[in-house]
Amino acid sequence: VVYTNEIRMQDAGVISLGLSPNWKQLIPPHQKTILSSGHCVGECTKAVLPPSGIHVFGTVHYTHDLGRKVKIRNIRDGEEMETISQDNNHQPDYQEYRHKSQPTRILPGDHLITDCQYNSLERSSITLGGFKTQDETCLSFLYYWPRVELSVCHSKPSLGTVLHSLGIEELASSDPIKIRRPIELAGKTLEWRLLNYNWKEQFQYFQHATATGTFSPTCLSRGHSILEELEDMDYKYPIINVPWKKNSSCHEKIDTLLVAKTERLISAGHIEPKSEYMRDGQANTKPIVIIDVDHFAYKGVYIPIEEEILVQPFDENMFQTKFSNFEHVLEEELKEMEKDLEEELSGNHPNGERKNKYQNSFWDTRLQSYSSGNSNLIHKTGFLIWLLQLFFIYKFVYR
Repeated sequence: VVYTNEIRMQDAGVISLGLSPNWKQLIPPHQKTILSSGHCVGECTKAVLPPSGIHVFGTVHYTHDLGRKVKIRNIRDGEEMETISQDNNHQPDYQEYRHKSQPTRILPGDHLITDCQYNSLERSSITLGGFKTQDETCLSFLYYWPRVELSVCHSKPSLGTVLHSLGIEELASSDPIKIRRPIELAGKTLEWRLLNYNWKEQFQYFQHATATGTFSPTCLSRGHSILEELEDMDYKYPIINVPWKKNSSCHEKIDTLLVAKTERLISAGHIEPKSEYMRDGQANTKPIVIIDVDHFAYKGVYIPIEEEILVQPFDENMFQTKFSNFEHVLEEELKEMEKDLEEELSGNHPNGERKNKYQNSFWDTRLQSYSSGNSNLIHKTGFLIWLLQLFFIYKFVYR
């Protein structure tokens, strides 16, 4: 900590980006790569950021045990700008502040996307988003200047997206809430669907539905909503007309030479080979070039600077203690999910501030879609049915 009598011209601030920790983030089991994305919509940045924008000088990425990669993207008027921060070697047990060599400017109206990749091969049951260690999360923190009145810019999948990704067309008004359509799932609960979903055969459909579905944004300043109307809207994934292409740099060439040197050390037997090595996606506070992915046995790590390496022995009891009650916790969380679903569909929020937008959205999806968007079709269909009725009356009464 450094103290000074001279007040600096600008205050620095922190903005939390990503997914709101919530059960609507679903991580299927037994999958090598799963993508979840959180959005900070342009309406939020437009309402808060000054015309000259803010300057990001550091980031911190945060997931739980299944996280493997995190990236912060910036979409400006349909064009994807240079990646703000990227970690292709994310280690849940090694999450550090990442200083940027050159600050990145974010302007009003920019749409920020936090992409998180997970690996759930070791999980036998579905993982929900949440705050517990056995839950998952997708968050990034931007360190920037000048400070503005924005602390949280998150999103979560809309209820429609969640139901669509699970193949659910319609819910029935019951206690507990059960599925009405499709007919083969009639009478089943959402909890049953999550635990019995055929992830092996349907994972690609699930991933496509979640990646292209709608989401509900949140724009907060110290717990208070900046744009309350945002929470009543379902947003679509932004259209990207010009994707960003990474240019090769001298740093990458040097990094490639270091990788080749490490491979020679492995072949010569000077360091122990591992099944997988990961390369750092961006300059760290410590320039680690190659990191062994083994969480608890950092052996054979090539680091281009001298520093002390603490080798920690593997402790099996740690995993047993950590995951011994996993199934029990999941059962409790699924009950909480059912309760939250009932509140969301009924509009009975604990704070009682406003009705929920999903109050009548999924009780009779097909009927509502016809009655709202195809009213003319309904009138025409009703007229034809009336004519048919007259025809059959005439046929059987006056024949």
